[in-house]
Amino acid sequence: MTANVRNLRTAAEDGLIAALGALSATPARERALARLLAEGLPHRRVEAWKYFDLRAILRDFAPPAGPAAKAPAMHAPFGDLATVTLTFVDGRLVSMPSTLPAGLVVRRLAEGAADLGRLAGELGDTVADLAGAFATDGVIVEVRPGATIETPLLVDFQASGAAVSMSPRLFVTLGEGASLHLLEAHRGQSGAYQVNGLVEVIVGANATLDHVKLQAQSRDALHLATAVAEVHAGGHYRAFALEEGAAHCRRQFHMRYAGENAKVTLLGATLAAGRQHLDTTLVVDHAVPNGVSREMFKIILADEARAVFQGKIVVRPKAQKTDGQMRANALMLNEGPEFDAKPELEIFADDVVCAHGATAGTLDEDLMFYLGARGIPDREAKALLATAFVGEALEEVENETVRAALSRRVSDWLEAHLG
Repeated sequence: MTANVRNLRTAAEDGLIAALGALSATPARERALARLLAEGLPHRRVEAWKYFDLRAILRDFAPPAGPAAKAPAMHAPFGDLATVTLTFVDGRLVSMPSTLPAGLVVRRLAEGAADLGRLAGELGDTVADLAGAFATDGVIVEVRPGATIETPLLVDFQASGAAVSMSPRLFVTLGEGASLHLLEAHRGQSGAYQVNGLVEVIVGANATLDHVKLQAQSRDALHLATAVAEVHAGGHYRAFALEEGAAHCRRQFHMRYAGENAKVTLLGATLAAGRQHLDTTLVVDHAVPNGVSREMFKIILADEARAVFQGKIVVRPKAQKTDGQMRANALMLNEGPEFDAKPELEIFADDVVCAHGATAGTLDEDLMFYLGARGIPDREAKALLATAFVGEALEEVENETVRAALSRRVSDWLEAHLG
């Protein structure tokens, strides 16, 4: 007797399939549906998702958000910084300025762009495909060649708290020699909502993009985020992300070099407490010679939180003279947290300088004794050391006002979670 074995779909997978079927057909939606039917949601047997079993985490798929809800009352995410601000609520654009700086063009997602979806489509990633398939609103940001945009552009994604799913989408392209400061905020005060965001970035030759992201979602939310960047000759993509929200968060980067002498700098700080599970996964793909990459992530864990860092530097056969450095450091405030690290190098060239590493530990007892001997109370000493630990990454944020706002958030988190 031969038994017929089939994989049973979860309620979330059934919900995703039904929701995709209810949308008008597009190539992106057909690709996402085919992948979902064939593979289901990523699970722990998929190596890249070994530490973040989405199939188990996502029990049910929340209905997609409808028309824009009322914006919640929130303070500006980066203090009193003057910005060009685009505001989204539950994934829907609710406000944008009527005038923009010279050289900056912002269009609705529906207007399209030549390379929109190309980078994400080449990933072969189910989560990125689903983000593109369900995106109903978003913006296309273009900086004209040679333009320097002095005022930062803030894209503020707010959640109303309704139990819905949303797929915010952002496509950014910088022309040759252009520069832009991009601020991206994802915030919610309450609610078990679901976010699956997609950001595609093309940095033109000799262009510079400074990209700062704040993830401060509700502590009951699910936050998935995919960022894909293509950097051309002489370009520099510099990104910093502060992750402190969501019950479960998976942030994945895919960086591609499309020209020589390009540089990518990825920095981050993760603050997790309670039973939060925050995952950072990145691939830096050196495909051409003379590329430089720097990755540094600082993680502080309290209670029974779990953090994951998976980072891979790939050096292709033609990518001689590559210089890649990557590290992740975790600081445990007590004995309960878990840190899973998997730094990797795949090198197929012979004239390179590459290194990676990851560490995990507690506060240095000798330094604690030193500070205590000078009359500094135990809690204040812990705060000083933890602040300095995160500060190594935070000090790389170029904009002083943004750096100060992020530092205040770190201080507030430490005040709430230091024993």
